[in-house]
Amino acid sequence: MSRYKARAASENRDMTAEPESRGTGKRLTQDERRERSESRMLAAAIDLFARQGSGRTTLVEIGKVAGYTHGLVGHRFGSKSGLVRRLIKNLQRDFTRRQLTGITERRTGLEALLEVVRSSLNLMAEGTTSARVIRALTVLAGEALGPVPEILGDVIGLNRNFKTVLRRLIEQGIEAGEIRKDVRPAEQATLILAILRGVEIQWCQDPNSLSLDSIINETITSLRRSLQSPSAR
Repeated sequence: MSRYKARAASENRDMTAEPESRGTGKRLTQDERRERSESRMLAAAIDLFARQGSGRTTLVEIGKVAGYTHGLVGHRFGSKSGLVRRLIKNLQRDFTRRQLTGITERRTGLEALLEVVRSSLNLMAEGTTSARVIRALTVLAGEALGPVPEILGDVIGLNRNFKTVLRRLIEQGIEAGEIRKDVRPAEQATLILAILRGVEIQWCQDPNSLSLDSIINETITSLRRSLQSPSAR
Protein backbone atom coordinates (compact mmCIF):
# COMPACT_ATOMS: atom_id res chain seq x y z
CA MET A 1 0.00 0.00 0.00
CA SER A 2 1.39 3.45 -0.93
CA ARG A 3 2.08 6.07 1.73
CA TYR A 4 -0.82 8.19 0.43
CA LYS A 5 -3.29 5.30 0.52
CA ALA A 6 -2.10 4.25 3.98
CA ARG A 7 -2.52 7.77 5.28
CA ALA A 8 -5.97 8.09 3.73
CA ALA A 9 -7.02 4.74 5.19
CA SER A 10 -5.81 5.81 8.62
CA GLU A 11 -7.72 9.05 8.31
CA ASN A 12 -10.90 7.28 7.28
CA ARG A 13 -10.61 4.85 10.20
CA ASP A 14 -10.17 7.72 12.64
CA MET A 15 -13.12 9.61 11.24
CA THR A 16 -15.35 6.55 11.10
CA ALA A 17 -14.52 5.65 14.69
CA GLU A 18 -15.48 9.10 15.92
CA PRO A 19 -19.03 9.27 17.36
CA GLU A 20 -19.94 12.29 15.24
CA SER A 21 -23.63 11.57 14.90
CA ARG A 22 -24.31 9.92 18.23
CA GLY A 23 -27.88 10.52 19.32
CA THR A 24 -28.83 12.37 16.13
CA GLY A 25 -29.17 9.57 13.59
CA LYS A 26 -27.55 11.88 11.04
CA ARG A 27 -24.39 10.92 9.18
CA LEU A 28 -21.99 13.83 8.84
CA THR A 29 -20.47 14.73 5.50
CA GLN A 30 -16.73 14.44 4.92
CA ASP A 31 -16.33 18.23 5.19
CA GLU A 32 -18.28 18.25 8.46
CA ARG A 33 -16.13 15.45 9.87
CA ARG A 34 -12.99 17.28 8.82
CA GLU A 35 -14.16 20.51 10.45
CA ARG A 36 -15.13 18.67 13.64
CA SER A 37 -11.83 16.82 13.89
CA GLU A 38 -9.75 19.95 13.24
CA SER A 39 -11.73 21.85 15.86
CA ARG A 40 -11.06 19.11 18.43
CA MET A 41 -7.37 19.03 17.59
CA LEU A 42 -7.03 22.79 17.97
CA ALA A 43 -8.95 22.72 21.25
CA ALA A 44 -6.63 20.00 22.53
CA ALA A 45 -3.63 22.09 21.46
CA ILE A 46 -4.94 25.11 23.37
CA ASP A 47 -5.28 23.09 26.57
CA LEU A 48 -1.81 21.58 26.22
CA PHE A 49 -0.10 24.83 25.21
CA ALA A 50 -1.73 26.65 28.13
CA ARG A 51 -0.31 24.06 30.56
CA GLN A 52 3.12 23.32 29.13
CA GLY A 53 3.79 25.40 26.04
CA SER A 54 4.12 24.26 22.45
CA GLY A 55 7.80 23.37 22.76
CA ARG A 56 7.03 20.57 25.21
CA THR A 57 3.89 19.41 23.40
CA THR A 58 4.01 16.72 20.73
CA LEU A 59 1.59 15.86 17.96
CA VAL A 60 1.15 12.51 19.70
CA GLU A 61 -0.15 14.28 22.82
CA ILE A 62 -2.44 16.53 20.80
CA GLY A 63 -3.86 13.55 18.95
CA LYS A 64 -4.36 11.59 22.17
CA VAL A 65 -6.22 14.42 23.91
CA ALA A 66 -8.33 15.07 20.80
CA GLY A 67 -9.05 11.37 20.26
CA TYR A 68 -7.10 10.87 17.03
CA THR A 69 -3.78 9.45 15.89
CA HIS A 70 -0.79 11.76 15.66
CA GLY A 71 -0.57 10.79 11.99
CA LEU A 72 -3.94 12.39 11.33
CA VAL A 73 -2.91 15.53 13.23
CA GLY A 74 0.20 15.76 11.09
CA HIS A 75 -1.82 15.15 7.94
CA ARG A 76 -4.25 17.93 8.84
CA PHE A 77 -1.67 20.62 9.65
CA GLY A 78 1.59 19.39 8.14
CA SER A 79 3.64 19.98 11.29
CA LYS A 80 3.35 21.35 14.81
CA SER A 81 4.36 24.83 13.64
CA GLY A 82 1.68 24.55 10.96
CA LEU A 83 -0.85 23.73 13.65
CA VAL A 84 0.30 26.70 15.75
CA ARG A 85 -0.04 29.05 12.79
CA ARG A 86 -3.54 27.79 12.05
CA LEU A 87 -4.44 28.17 15.71
CA ILE A 88 -3.30 31.79 15.84
CA LYS A 89 -5.11 32.57 12.59
CA ASN A 90 -8.36 31.00 13.81
CA LEU A 91 -8.21 32.71 17.19
CA GLN A 92 -7.66 36.07 15.54
CA ARG A 93 -10.61 35.46 13.22
CA ASP A 94 -12.86 34.38 16.07
CA PHE A 95 -11.87 37.33 18.26
CA THR A 96 -12.56 39.76 15.43
CA ARG A 97 -15.92 38.19 14.65
CA ARG A 98 -17.19 37.64 18.18
CA GLN A 99 -15.65 40.51 20.11
CA LEU A 100 -14.56 43.39 17.91
CA THR A 101 -17.31 43.28 15.29
CA GLY A 102 -20.08 43.16 17.87
CA ILE A 103 -18.62 46.12 19.75
CA THR A 104 -17.93 48.30 16.71
CA GLU A 105 -21.43 47.67 15.39
CA ARG A 106 -22.90 49.12 18.59
CA ARG A 107 -20.39 51.87 19.37
CA THR A 108 -17.74 54.05 17.77
CA GLY A 109 -14.79 56.16 18.84
CA LEU A 110 -13.87 56.43 22.49
CA GLU A 111 -16.70 54.30 23.86
CA ALA A 112 -15.93 51.51 21.40
CA LEU A 113 -12.23 51.72 22.30
CA LEU A 114 -12.95 51.44 26.02
CA GLU A 115 -15.35 48.54 25.44
CA VAL A 116 -12.72 46.67 23.42
CA VAL A 117 -10.27 47.11 26.29
CA ARG A 118 -12.85 45.99 28.85
CA SER A 119 -13.84 42.98 26.76
CA SER A 120 -10.21 41.97 26.21
CA LEU A 121 -9.43 42.04 29.92
CA ASN A 122 -12.64 40.18 30.74
CA LEU A 123 -11.42 37.25 28.65
CA MET A 124 -9.17 36.31 31.57
CA ALA A 125 -12.08 35.39 33.82
CA GLU A 126 -11.05 32.14 35.49
CA GLY A 127 -12.66 28.87 34.43
CA THR A 128 -13.64 29.95 30.93
CA THR A 129 -12.48 28.69 27.56
CA SER A 130 -11.34 32.24 26.77
CA ALA A 131 -9.02 32.16 29.79
CA ARG A 132 -7.27 29.06 28.43
CA VAL A 133 -6.96 30.74 25.05
CA ILE A 134 -5.35 33.84 26.60
CA ARG A 135 -2.94 31.69 28.58
CA ALA A 136 -2.01 29.65 25.49
CA LEU A 137 -1.45 32.77 23.37
CA THR A 138 0.67 34.39 26.08
CA VAL A 139 2.83 31.28 26.32
CA LEU A 140 3.18 31.15 22.52
CA ALA A 141 4.18 34.84 22.39
CA GLY A 142 6.99 34.12 24.86
CA GLU A 143 8.13 31.06 22.94
CA ALA A 144 8.24 33.05 19.71
CA LEU A 145 11.11 35.09 21.19
CA GLY A 146 13.04 31.97 22.20
CA PRO A 147 12.57 28.28 21.49
CA VAL A 148 9.97 28.58 18.69
CA PRO A 149 11.12 31.51 16.51
CA GLU A 150 9.28 30.19 13.44
CA ILE A 151 5.96 31.52 14.84
CA LEU A 152 7.28 35.02 15.58
CA GLY A 153 5.82 36.41 12.35
CA ASP A 154 2.38 35.06 13.26
CA VAL A 155 2.50 36.63 16.73
CA ILE A 156 3.66 39.93 15.25
CA GLY A 157 0.78 39.80 12.78
CA LEU A 158 -1.70 39.19 15.58
CA ASN A 159 -0.45 42.24 17.50
CA ARG A 160 -0.31 44.47 14.43
CA ASN A 161 -3.88 43.66 13.47
CA PHE A 162 -5.10 44.43 16.98
CA LYS A 163 -3.19 47.73 17.03
CA THR A 164 -4.78 48.63 13.71
CA VAL A 165 -8.24 48.20 15.24
CA LEU A 166 -7.27 50.31 18.27
CA ARG A 167 -5.72 53.02 16.08
CA ARG A 168 -8.83 53.31 13.91
CA LEU A 169 -11.08 53.66 16.94
CA ILE A 170 -8.81 56.38 18.32
CA GLU A 171 -8.95 58.18 14.97
CA GLN A 172 -12.75 57.93 15.03
CA GLY A 173 -12.79 59.43 18.50
CA ILE A 174 -10.56 62.32 17.47
CA GLU A 175 -12.71 63.05 14.42
CA ALA A 176 -15.87 62.99 16.55
CA GLY A 177 -14.35 65.34 19.12
CA GLU A 178 -14.44 62.69 21.85
CA ILE A 179 -10.65 62.18 22.05
CA ARG A 180 -8.05 64.95 22.33
CA LYS A 181 -6.69 66.13 19.00
CA ASP A 182 -3.08 65.98 20.21
CA VAL A 183 -3.28 62.22 20.85
CA ARG A 184 -1.09 60.22 18.44
CA PRO A 185 -3.26 57.23 17.37
CA ALA A 186 -0.52 54.74 16.43
CA GLU A 187 1.56 55.38 19.55
CA GLN A 188 -1.50 55.32 21.81
CA ALA A 189 -2.61 52.01 20.28
CA THR A 190 0.82 50.55 21.07
CA LEU A 191 0.57 51.73 24.68
CA ILE A 192 -2.92 50.29 25.11
CA LEU A 193 -1.80 46.94 23.72
CA ALA A 194 1.16 47.05 26.11
CA ILE A 195 -1.26 47.44 29.02
CA LEU A 196 -3.34 44.48 27.88
CA ARG A 197 -0.36 42.21 27.23
CA GLY A 198 1.30 43.23 30.48
CA VAL A 199 -1.78 42.37 32.52
CA GLU A 200 -2.09 39.05 30.67
CA ILE A 201 1.50 38.12 31.50
CA GLN A 202 1.04 38.95 35.19
CA TRP A 203 -2.23 37.02 35.25
CA CYS A 204 -0.58 33.96 33.71
CA GLN A 205 2.27 34.12 36.22
CA ASP A 206 0.29 34.84 39.37
CA PRO A 207 -3.50 35.02 38.84
CA ASN A 208 -4.31 35.09 42.54
CA SER A 209 -2.45 38.37 42.97
CA LEU A 210 -4.78 40.24 40.62
CA SER A 211 -8.24 41.63 41.22
CA LEU A 212 -9.48 41.57 37.65
CA ASP A 213 -12.56 43.72 38.28
CA SER A 214 -10.48 46.42 39.96
CA ILE A 215 -7.87 46.35 37.21
CA ILE A 216 -10.54 46.67 34.53
CA ASN A 217 -12.21 49.61 36.28
CA GLU A 218 -8.90 51.37 36.89
CA THR A 219 -7.76 50.83 33.30
CA ILE A 220 -11.00 52.20 31.85
CA THR A 221 -10.96 55.18 34.21
CA SER A 222 -7.33 55.95 33.44
CA LEU A 223 -7.78 55.73 29.67
CA ARG A 224 -10.90 57.86 29.73
CA ARG A 225 -9.14 60.49 31.83
CA SER A 226 -6.07 60.60 29.60
CA LEU A 227 -7.79 60.44 26.21
CA GLN A 228 -11.10 62.23 26.52
CA SER A 229 -11.36 65.68 25.01
CA PRO A 230 -12.12 68.41 27.59
CA SER A 231 -15.14 69.47 25.54
CA ALA A 232 -16.59 65.95 25.77
CA ARG A 233 -16.43 65.71 29.57
